[in-house]
Amino acid sequence: MGWDYCREWRTPEDVKNALLHDLNNHICAWGWGTIPDPIDGERTLWMALDTTGSSNVGVIALCVLVGKARGPHAWWGYKMMSEDMGPYYYDVPPQVWESLTTPPPGAYAQEWRDKVIARRRGIA
Repeated sequence: MGWDYCREWRTPEDVKNALLHDLNNHICAWGWGTIPDPIDGERTLWMALDTTGSSNVGVIALCVLVGKARGPHAWWGYKMMSEDMGPYYYDVPPQVWESLTTPPPGAYAQEWRDKVIARRRGIA
């Protein structure tokens, strides 16, 4: 799971706009799910992706990091992770957290949700 960069993305807003355009074109147009308005952090986008139409999994969390590449080009890019990848980001906004349904299959998603709960309770 790497980062995607583009030389035409000059700002974080360029990345977010391109990403949302692509997600809406691919995921929604192919009937894989629906993309609600993202919850925008400074360098993180959170979304509750409804995959019910394609996989019967339900509503899962999608975390998208936005960052600038190091090196001579310094292009902006993003890294997308769903909760079943076990991202190390637990600051899920309440609007996203409260819309999630049953976790996707696999240990990573359940472990991630347990860590989010612990953080919300002030344990972690």
